[in-house]
Amino acid sequence: MSLLEEAGARCWRIRYRHGLHAPYWWLRCLVGHKNETSQPSGFTGVSSNGDILRHPPLTTMMDKILNPLIGKSIIFYLKKGYR
Repeated sequence: MSLLEEAGARCWRIRYRHGLHAPYWWLRCLVGHKNETSQPSGFTGVSSNGDILRHPPLTTMMDKILNPLIGKSIIFYLKKGYR
């Protein structure tokens, strides 16, 4: 964070996202993330673009619950001009 502050930015919020996708990638790394022949069963639909675009209520709720616990992505919200 000190590098951001030195550049004149202030972090006002941190959020975690894609918690539902984290177990899929854990399994992919276990079998080899470049191994296309071995798909982790049960999680292939979770990572599909169709699921991301449709936002089904069940997976949306599960993602919201898992985000702060095992979020795969971190988002920094910054404001510039604060020192």
